[in-house]
Amino acid sequence: MKKITEYLENQENNNIERKTRSAAAPLCVILVSILVIVISATPAVPSTEVSMVLVFLSIIGLIAGIIMFFNAKGKNKYMYVYRPTGSPMKHWSIYIDDNAFRLAKSCFDNRDFSRFTEIKTTSLSSHCLEIYGNDDCYALQLLHYEINNDVCPDCELHVIEGPETKIVSKFLHR
Repeated sequence: MKKITEYLENQENNNIERKTRSAAAPLCVILVSILVIVISATPAVPSTEVSMVLVFLSIIGLIAGIIMFFNAKGKNKYMYVYRPTGSPMKHWSIYIDDNAFRLAKSCFDNRDFSRFTEIKTTSLSSHCLEIYGNDDCYALQLLHYEINNDVCPDCELHVIEGPETKIVSKFLHR
């Protein structure tokens, strides 16, 4: 069985597009922070207190810009977008207990997500529900973690579009 990440990376669904995150916003934050630091060091700033506040805020902006830049170019280099609406897809990893796993597996096997909101979540479990999506489309898969930290799919990946997305959305936002 194919994992959800492989499915998304290989762009097997024509409605889900993988895009590279832009580094333009982080670079703008960095440049503006540097510009404010330079301006605060000139005589154009009337007092040293204002100058120090500007330098402090600029350093915070500079650090935030650097973090944003490495986040956009590092591990989170790609984002997924639902092509028909252009809206970005978020990622959730939701851990569920054994009883909830049986219910979720039944929903997946029967492709009937009407009881999906009955699934109970937990903080510690070897069963995980991986979800990528937004209010227009969700890609879901049940996974389990083995003792050696291998992740194995428990069932086929499902891509939900249309009215069923409201059930998954209700589950995620409860």
